[in-house]
Amino acid sequence: MSSFLSQLNWRVATRRFDVSRKLSEETLQKILEAIRMAPTSLGMQCFKIYNVTNPEIMQKIKSV
Repeated sequence: MSSFLSQLNWRVATRRFDVSRKLSEETLQKILEAIRMAPTSLGMQCFKIYNVTNPEIMQKIKSV
């Protein structure tokens, strides 16, 4: 169990993102696959993931 907990120590919270940097399609697919495989309660993924790329929509939801 300590090995499992030690693996979680790398996590950090990001407060600011560099919007000029774009993810490669390969990296995006890896992230989406990791989300899909993430353990959830009862094995049910009760959430939706939105990949917003339209700058106008990003600006509208930014305050949310």
